Amino acid sequence: MGTQNTFPKRKKRERKTFPTFPTETIVQLNETYLMKVSILLRKFAKSNNKPKVYFRVRDGKKDLKSATNMYIYEEYWDSKTLGYKRTTPPEKVPLSIQKAFNNKIKTIVAKIYDSYTDDLDNIGLSKLIDEIEKSFSTEAQQEVTIPV
Repeated sequence: MGTQNTFPKRKKRERKTFPTFPTETIVQLNETYLMKVSILLRKFAKSNNKPKVYFRVRDGKKDLKSATNMYIYEEYWDSKTLGYKRTTPPEKVPLSIQKAFNNKIKTIVAKIYDSYTDDLDNIGLSKLIDEIEKSFSTEAQQEVTIPV
């Protein structure tokens, strides 16, 4: 006669219920926080070790992505502060360039939040980012051409 293995009976799990909120609170939360801006680094060519900075805007089912003309080495990127790490050696990247890059990122993110509408598409997002980049490049040129 073979031995039969008897397994212990499975305990029934208690079903956890999620807390319910008044509908007014949910609607208010949805009205105030609909979209999110995030920044991605993308590397396309193996020969170029500097990834390009992309902006991504998500709003419900809408997902917009736009490339910039900004590049940063991955080892110097800080995903928490969205810019250069504080430990980036100034010999490799001068502090003035680090600050300008970080300010440009913050300005673009703030401008996207300020001017976002439901009608915005990938082309509109690209135009918005290009305008900001051009304003930064003209400011940099003005600083260089000012006589001391």
